[in-house]
Amino acid sequence: MARKSTHHASWLHLHLAVCLSFLLLASHQLPSCSLALSETISRSSGTSRVPALCRSQEAAALLQLKGSFAFPTATDSCDVNTTLSSWRSGTDCCRWEGVSCDGITGRVTALDLYSSCLKVCSGLHPALFNLTSLRYLNLEGLDLCGSQLPESGLERLTNLRVLMLESCNLSGSIPPSFTGLHSLQEIHLSHNTLNGNISNLFSAHSFPHLRVLDLSSNMFEGTFPLGITQLKNLRFLDLSSTNLSGGIPNSIGNLSLLKELHLYDNGLSGGLPWELSNLTYLTVLDCSNSSLSGQLPSLTSLIRLQRISVSSNNLMGTVPATIFTLPALVELHLQVNNFSGPVEEFHNASGTLFQVDLSSNQLTGTIPTSFLELTALDTIALDSNHFTGTVNLSSYSRLRNLAKFTASGNSLVSIVGDEPWTSGSSNSSISELAFASCSLTRLPSVIRHLPFLDWLDLSYNGIGGNIPDWIWRNMSTWLDLSHNMFTEVAQPPAYTVISHIDLSFNRLRGAVPSPSLLSAFYLDYSNNKFSSMLPGDFLTLYGTAPSINLANNQLGGTIPYAECDQFHYEEQDGEALRDLDLSGNNFSGEVPPYVLRGCNNALRVLNLRGNRLEGTWPQEMDGTCRLEAVDLHGNQIRGRLPRWLANCRELNGLDVGGNNFMDSFPSWLGNLPHLRVLILRSNQFYGPVTTVSMDPHSHRKNHSRSAYFSSLQIIDLAENGFSGVLPPGLFYSFKTMAQASTVHKVREITVIGEQGETDIHQERRNPVEVAMKQQYMRMLEDQQLDLMLIDLSNNRFSGSIPRTVGNLTALLVLNLSRNAFTGEIPVELGLLSQVESLDLSWNHLTGEIPQSLASLTALEWLNLSYNDLSGSIPSGTQFSTFPSSSFQGGNRGLYGCPLPVQCNLTRPPSAAKAPPPLHVPGGEPADHRSQVVVLCLFVGSGFGLGFALAIVLQVVCSRRGARKWLCRAN
Repeated sequence: MARKSTHHASWLHLHLAVCLSFLLLASHQLPSCSLALSETISRSSGTSRVPALCRSQEAAALLQLKGSFAFPTATDSCDVNTTLSSWRSGTDCCRWEGVSCDGITGRVTALDLYSSCLKVCSGLHPALFNLTSLRYLNLEGLDLCGSQLPESGLERLTNLRVLMLESCNLSGSIPPSFTGLHSLQEIHLSHNTLNGNISNLFSAHSFPHLRVLDLSSNMFEGTFPLGITQLKNLRFLDLSSTNLSGGIPNSIGNLSLLKELHLYDNGLSGGLPWELSNLTYLTVLDCSNSSLSGQLPSLTSLIRLQRISVSSNNLMGTVPATIFTLPALVELHLQVNNFSGPVEEFHNASGTLFQVDLSSNQLTGTIPTSFLELTALDTIALDSNHFTGTVNLSSYSRLRNLAKFTASGNSLVSIVGDEPWTSGSSNSSISELAFASCSLTRLPSVIRHLPFLDWLDLSYNGIGGNIPDWIWRNMSTWLDLSHNMFTEVAQPPAYTVISHIDLSFNRLRGAVPSPSLLSAFYLDYSNNKFSSMLPGDFLTLYGTAPSINLANNQLGGTIPYAECDQFHYEEQDGEALRDLDLSGNNFSGEVPPYVLRGCNNALRVLNLRGNRLEGTWPQEMDGTCRLEAVDLHGNQIRGRLPRWLANCRELNGLDVGGNNFMDSFPSWLGNLPHLRVLILRSNQFYGPVTTVSMDPHSHRKNHSRSAYFSSLQIIDLAENGFSGVLPPGLFYSFKTMAQASTVHKVREITVIGEQGETDIHQERRNPVEVAMKQQYMRMLEDQQLDLMLIDLSNNRFSGSIPRTVGNLTALLVLNLSRNAFTGEIPVELGLLSQVESLDLSWNHLTGEIPQSLASLTALEWLNLSYNDLSGSIPSGTQFSTFPSSSFQGGNRGLYGCPLPVQCNLTRPPSAAKAPPPLHVPGGEPADHRSQVVVLCLFVGSGFGLGFALAIVLQVVCSRRGARKWLCRAN
């Protein structure tokens, strides 16, 4: 070794002497000599070479690039907040932030500005393309403000291996020059808005070395690019969420080195190619959320496969049992398809399978016992199938890794496994169980032996008897026993801590269960027979549970009085009550201000409908109003509406019908942008209905005529003392009623039955009266009601009916009956092409019935009786279906079908032969009776109570047609 070192040193000295000689003779050869010397010293000494300095022209290009950037401000939220302060003229650019150079040539080879929160709205600066030695370019997160990739310039980066332009707000198509980047090994263009057809963009000629291609989350068009299947070196392919259509080509099997294939969230159709079995290196196959059909191909050759997701497609056939034996499989997602038949037993179960989701299919038979051999199983979801038989829950509890087992929506007969264990003897890890809608008839006692269970859903079964006290133990997250037949419930122990409790729709009696302080987030005890609740319990719940539903019980007495400062919200980080539903009880007495106004400015939903509550609505409110829905219908609350409601910008629905409010029309609510339901009926409101131009507050800058009640779908002012002439601008303001495409679906419809058969609204003798024929209710059964309703009946409005009502082309129900309107029926009513119920009865209307009404083909209920109309009844297919009662009463000069006797007349009958006017008392005729229809409109989204604003409509129908209805929307 010493001899070798000596020899090497002698060679080095000789090399130095030669270089010095050349230095004296030819100084122009110094750079090459110095470079050779540097390399020789580096090799001989084993130390790192001194890196070369950055090329000046490339430093200049980088500074030009920096000059094109807009840098983040202090208000921007960025993962990396940079100003590129190291990028300064006169310094070595190889030491600049995000820049790397070749140590020998000094050329820039890498530029990494990942998530630097920079913005370039003029597009990529051309100076970037002067960095021709770039091998790695990462500009992920650079905001290009919707700019396009340049038509030219990119092709100059011939050495580029990795291109990362993810989440850059790029748009437009990928230019043809892009195909000149032949050295690329990785392309990352995901999460932009790139578009155009990419069918011919990728080929083996253009990208012979490509290993990673990620084009996900863009807006391309066309079919799967066939050229991609020629990229034999491809390891990773992500075309998810790219708007692709058509089938997956069979040539996908050519990508023999592919490890991950992501095609989810597209419009792909056809079947999964059997050639997928050729991809023996594949670890991830994700084709979920498309329109694929056919059967699942055999995947037994894919021994490296770790994740299969083909959920939310139209795949059919049986689930191959061999899929549960794949040796590396970790996740299996087959949910939301049309798989059918039984799942067969299997042998050699996978020891790695962690998640199995077979939910929302058509699978039948018993749950295979082979699932018990999946020792690594953490989650199994079998919901919404047709499995039958029994589940041995004790056997599943022995799977030490199993945490979640859900099988709701099946026809399971029972859950077995009730052997006499001692408490704590199980080592089960099960934390979540869901067996809702499984036809269970008893509470599985095995549940009490699951020490880590904190999520239990046994709703929609037929379980009766008592809810045992042990059900409260070890539960901390979710308890849903709703829609069963339980009759008794034990009071929870003091240490109970459960955030979500739903015991609704049972037969529970006695006292309302009261969880311990600061434990509950969501409480639903509605639709039971609870009859008592300690005042202290109510105040405790009010101060700790953000969502409380006690509706439709037998609770009575007064709501306990308290001040907001009695509730310790700071213990819940300021979390106060948001949703409160006490409707359908027997509460009486004064309503405490904290209930009507809320505390801590948190109240969103308030439902006190159908009680006997009194008092006034507080006129003052501190802070911001967050109310979204208020229903006080059917109480005895008096006074004025609080003016602070005008500040409730998120208010969707307000129902104060059936109370004793005495006030003028609340035109000051007209500027609320989301108000869709306004019900003031059966109160003592008075005076004219004003528009914004008549409103004394209209000088306010935030009032806009175009926004005046613009979102209203339902306005019910019936049975009040409103008077005066209706301003034409009122109907002009109802923009939503003029645009059928913008209406909100009625989500839930429940028809209670004949009046008097329900105890919920029994105390109200005058529910909202809207004249509709019986067939109208059949439309409710179809669950396709976009309800648009105006009811101004039983007031003292006068003057003519504004012609602007004809603008409301989405209107379904119009009731102007029992007023003092005069003049002729506006011809413009014939423009209400969607109207199904029209009631103008009991007014002083004159003239003829406009022929335009005969063109209302959707009209199913018409009442023009008790006016002073004359002339011939218009002929038409729709008019021929109306009974004579639609026109009889008053209207002495009216003739033609369907009026009796006069049907064949061609001229008006003489006054002597005209029938005398019929006297009808204030109530409906004795040969009619009514049914009460409750339309539950979900106002707003995500209410903790699932609160619905109920609108009661009285539907007049004959005895012969009277029947009970019950319809429920999905």
